[in-house]
Amino acid sequence: MWRVVIVAFVCAAVGCGNNQPAPPAGDGGMILIPTGSFTMGDSAGRPDETPHTVTLSAYFLDKAPVTQEQFEKVMGVNPSKRKDPKCPAERVQWTDAVRYCNKCSELEGLTPSYDLNTWECNFAAGSYRLPTEAEWENACRAGETGKYCCGNDEKELARFAWFKPPFPR
Repeated sequence: MWRVVIVAFVCAAVGCGNNQPAPPAGDGGMILIPTGSFTMGDSAGRPDETPHTVTLSAYFLDKAPVTQEQFEKVMGVNPSKRKDPKCPAERVQWTDAVRYCNKCSELEGLTPSYDLNTWECNFAAGSYRLPTEAEWENACRAGETGKYCCGNDEKELARFAWFKPPFPR
């Protein structure tokens, strides 16, 4: 059984390579992340994080994490510990995030991306799914080339991210 917990998750959708419109999304809406290349990885990171060039096709990504209200509306339950309908859904297992994506697809009349027997993703389905690691890193970098989305100055990070000091190295 999967033991991965997603603190906050977003959904992605592919299909825009055929000029298909973005699937309707929850309250946050989706934005188009254009086709392009970026350097993924961190030279100061682990051995499997060696910087390398990644080229991605265009994809859509939720503007904001899935809220508790959105998750409960689709799934009928709110797994979050700190209940607040406008806050991100938390304590969501990876398998439940996948089920959420499939359910959103079904509600929009789209073919679900995930096979719930094998957990494989059909990226060609053009429906809701979780972003890949490369898609997530690309979106988080927001076109920047520095160590952080705000450049290389660690002191600036507090303007853009919440974290519990001391900042992990």
